[in-house]
Amino acid sequence: MNAKQDKNADLLNKIRTQIPTVPPGPAITHDEAANFNHVDRDLVPNGTPRSSQQIAQRHRPTRKEGSRGEGQHIYLHPEDKDIIQDLRRFLTIQGARRVNDSLVIKAALRAVKQDNNLFQAYKSALELSKGSL
Repeated sequence: MNAKQDKNADLLNKIRTQIPTVPPGPAITHDEAANFNHVDRDLVPNGTPRSSQQIAQRHRPTRKEGSRGEGQHIYLHPEDKDIIQDLRRFLTIQGARRVNDSLVIKAALRAVKQDNNLFQAYKSALELSKGSL
């Protein structure tokens, strides 16, 4: 044997001697396992099970009113996605952190002014949408 094989054999012997063997615990029957209630938090103080409504209420996360918007589905053309990507790059270069599409769209909505440029952009988007039908 060479030195590397001797070293590996020594390590294996050390590992085998250092791992304590744990005797198996007492076996439980299927009936005992079925009656085992390990979720004590789903019991009310007097020991009766909570209703599913009480459990759902307890697991519901608390949230401030108005802290989240509602989900919206917006269909975008590849040109629109490119514009959002360009705005993301711009915001990242400016030092914005955690920039995502949703924040870019929200920022753009807040930055837009209601003038003739908005109407012209609307007409352009409308033509693009008509062209894809």
